Amino acid sequence: PRLVVVEPPSLEGRSFVLGDDLILGRAAGCAATVDDGHVSQLHAGVFRRGGRLLVEDLGSTNGAYLNRAKVTEPTIVRTGDLLRGGDIVLELSWRHDRATGPDGAPRCASSRPV
Repeated sequence: PRLVVVEPPSLEGRSFVLGDDLILGRAAGCAATVDDGHVSQLHAGVFRRGGRLLVEDLGSTNGAYLNRAKVTEPTIVRTGDLLRGGDIVLELSWRHDRATGPDGAPRCASSRPV
């Protein structure tokens, strides 16, 4: 699975592969580092627990939202769900995005989307 940016348009299609844990934030060590002044250094996390994916707000200033609902406790994330932090909106996807292939490597311009 991966989180794929759907907003803003300038970052659309950028994706982050989900391992056991993925931290979204501005800090350089985050697996999903984003340059957005409304996103905290350590904004939100997506964690694999007991075969499920959970999202958790990590004490962000502006809040993390799942499908427009503020995340106040660890919450199950499913395919197609939208996670928002600041101006960034990401969709949980099990498909490969258009910009990368199955291994995460950039696709050639002539490659067809998966």
